[in-house]
Amino acid sequence: MKNWLTILSSFLLGVSSVIVFQLLSPSESEPEPVTETIREARESFDVAGSEKRPPRVLTYANPEQSQTPGRETEMDTDLSSITAGLADVKEEDYRQVATLRLAVQEAFRLSPEKARAWVMSLPRKGVFLTAYRELGRLEASDPESAVAQMERMEDGPGLEYFYSGLISGLSMEDPAYAMDLLVLNRETFPSIGSLESIVIQSTLTGNPRLALLAIRQKLPREEHPRFFYQTYSHWAAMNVQEALTDLEGRGDSQALSVGAVGLFERWARMDRPAFERWLSANPESRFIRQANTARAKVAPETQETITDNRIEMPVFDSVPKN
Repeated sequence: MKNWLTILSSFLLGVSSVIVFQLLSPSESEPEPVTETIREARESFDVAGSEKRPPRVLTYANPEQSQTPGRETEMDTDLSSITAGLADVKEEDYRQVATLRLAVQEAFRLSPEKARAWVMSLPRKGVFLTAYRELGRLEASDPESAVAQMERMEDGPGLEYFYSGLISGLSMEDPAYAMDLLVLNRETFPSIGSLESIVIQSTLTGNPRLALLAIRQKLPREEHPRFFYQTYSHWAAMNVQEALTDLEGRGDSQALSVGAVGLFERWARMDRPAFERWLSANPESRFIRQANTARAKVAPETQETITDNRIEMPVFDSVPKN
């Protein structure tokens, strides 16, 4: 009897093993998974100069709909219904900002080419500039084509808002390329300094080292100490000791001093006892003044808890300044 039970259990074990193996094996019809990620694209960028740009992961890609009989007419009807509701919008009616953004997104989903033509027909002023910026953001899926389109546009607010949207979209897709565009177009668009904050903002949680190096090397402007503050603050929330080591290893500058305050304030909010122990053990630190400033600013009873990896980002104005 025991022999029969042994044989039966062996048979069932073999069958179950085959079933599990088939379930775990990838189906031949399934596409291979995409291994390239946005983070890998960020980390492959050499801020010192040479750039190794891998294929980007494009989240804004909108392939044209398959052309079936009647589809063209249906698409035109859909586009007409989208644009008809905006015919009476006044340039000063900023309550329509969200409506315009959604309209551009829907039009672009139906037909990028016709969405471009529609947006380019809108006035280049007032609330309609929202549509230009949203179109630029969507065009981040093909930046080379977007740049070529910019060269065909007339100078003025429409072009600047389209460019600001493109940089905003690229900062999420390929921050390295976004930085390159900013550097190359500094003379052409000198009034859009706030765009640099968009690029820095997009890299803070993904790769704070890249954000910091970009501020110092790719975008070396001393009037950006607030970016150092935000960078070290967010870095401290992820890894205090790593941020502190990086801070101590850098030279002196006004922007770095502000960054130290951001680090110590965040540390004091998250773990006051550890922060106080560091103060007692490092009275000769060259950043002791910034640490004491943070200590005085943050109340001892303040306690910040990081519940997950999502860290609230600073909100900067992305509207071009004249």
